[in-house]
Amino acid sequence: MLTSILLAALFVIIYTFLTINHDYWQKKGIPYRKPYPFFGNLFRVFIKKETYQMALHRFYKESEGHRFFGIFNLMIPTLLIRDVKTINHVLKTDFSRFSSRGLMVDYKRDPLSVNIFFMDGHLWKRSRELLRPGFKAGRLRSLVPLIEKSAKLVFEEGGEQRKCLEVKEFSKRFSAAVIVGPVLGLELSDAIVDAFVKHMESAFNVQGWQAIAVFLRLFVPKIALALGIKCVPQETEDFFKDVVEKVKAGREDGVIREDYIETIISSINGLSDHYEKSLLDAAMSGQFFIFALGGFETTTSTLIYSLHELARHQDVCEEARLEISRVLGGRRGGFTYDHLKEMVYLENVINEVLRLHPPITGYTRVCTATYRIPDSDIVLQPGDPVIIPVLSVQTDSKYFDQPEEFRPSRFDKPIVEGTFLPFALGPRNCLGMRLAMMQLKIVLAHILLNFDISLDITRTPEKLEFHPEYLIAAPLTDVWINFTPR
Repeated sequence: MLTSILLAALFVIIYTFLTINHDYWQKKGIPYRKPYPFFGNLFRVFIKKETYQMALHRFYKESEGHRFFGIFNLMIPTLLIRDVKTINHVLKTDFSRFSSRGLMVDYKRDPLSVNIFFMDGHLWKRSRELLRPGFKAGRLRSLVPLIEKSAKLVFEEGGEQRKCLEVKEFSKRFSAAVIVGPVLGLELSDAIVDAFVKHMESAFNVQGWQAIAVFLRLFVPKIALALGIKCVPQETEDFFKDVVEKVKAGREDGVIREDYIETIISSINGLSDHYEKSLLDAAMSGQFFIFALGGFETTTSTLIYSLHELARHQDVCEEARLEISRVLGGRRGGFTYDHLKEMVYLENVINEVLRLHPPITGYTRVCTATYRIPDSDIVLQPGDPVIIPVLSVQTDSKYFDQPEEFRPSRFDKPIVEGTFLPFALGPRNCLGMRLAMMQLKIVLAHILLNFDISLDITRTPEKLEFHPEYLIAAPLTDVWINFTPR
């Protein structure tokens, strides 16, 4: 009898804990989606019926006619923002009230969390200032021939007889090769490229029970850290820490190199007067990890979708090819930074791919001070998260005519601010966006100059579905493209 009473009491306590915030949006008078205990509104994501990106898109559609909509990321009430003016306030105008991503840095329990993406406050601000010089035009110029070399090596490794490629694997290897060699200055080899691909993929993988760990770390970081859950699996953490130690050991000759490892080392040295050594040691590995991760996921995802869209739209291929040939004076290589800046139509192509297939699902920001949303009665409190559904905004017919149509020419005109957000907006936008665009231009230009491409319709669908076991936009099926030498 006593045991039954205790079990019932325990059940009530647990249920109350899991549902205590379920009336949060109702109290504020905000329309919302009724949540499940623990899972919130993500139950379909956990059972692999949809991706998180698809879930946000569904909530966006369901809340048509409203500026805001209440959802629950697990147990956490989160305000989904549909209104572009408010998006601009959160990301830019009122950034000081939304400067946090709410991910929590903990150099003892989760060393790789000490990175520019997770950081907040003074640590984030100072780190960004110190890292910014690494993305100026002078540094980018020096990388162009090295990235072109990587594109040629990876693409041609299959030999001249290889006419049909599964481009998901090719794209992963290209992205990893650029990170390993030109960007981070490591010695390029098949073994290190394969290792990077493996560990980059593990960071975005949400298979099985790992999904619970990943979402806990993203949405309830205090509980996750208390349970020993880190931002990546232990094997991946060990890999990056080991690579960093080897790199540092190889740089004790005092020679300064022009790569991003040197940028990271310089930024760590710039923090040494304000932070303890243990945190700085973790920051070395953490910044290395986030540089690799950021470069890999954006380039891989966008390259896959770019090749798929180009293979389906031969008129776009031809117009891009003519522009590239004109800029290069008929040559088939030898890119410079200035050449890439002149490839305006190719940039429009990439932007249109990023509009239709943004790698990032949504941007979460956490309110850091009491804040009344302009032109509303809604008051957010410190700790309240908001989320901006990138795909939904970028494919809304209010902002883009025939939004599902692949039309690069729409970028010939200025885009309404806050409606195109592949690299975010404001002070926390992506530091590496120019580098990512440069990489994509080089590899796509190389392919279009040397090959005619077409979709292998026997193995690849016209419309790609999202893979439910990845956090970023990734195709569910293989993507086979025919490459015919020109």
